[in-house]
Amino acid sequence: YHSTAETFRKAGLMAEVFPQAKKLPVQFGYAEKKLIPFGVVIGESEFAAGTLNLKNLIGRENHEGITVETAVKLIKG
Repeated sequence: YHSTAETFRKAGLMAEVFPQAKKLPVQFGYAEKKLIPFGVVIGESEFAAGTLNLKNLIGRENHEGITVETAVKLIKG
């Protein structure tokens, strides 16, 4: 998670890693309260494949199985 967050930062985006192992609704609720527009989920299968899932917390769009580079383009776009 931290290396992915660092990739986002190097691309000029702000990134934060949730500090605890909590269920996704709790993590997304935290992000929404802080007005964070996107959430990233990297499960075991995504980690093995070198991909991630990007969730637009405002528009409720999901992009599954994408690369970090694609996620950066979607966020900046």
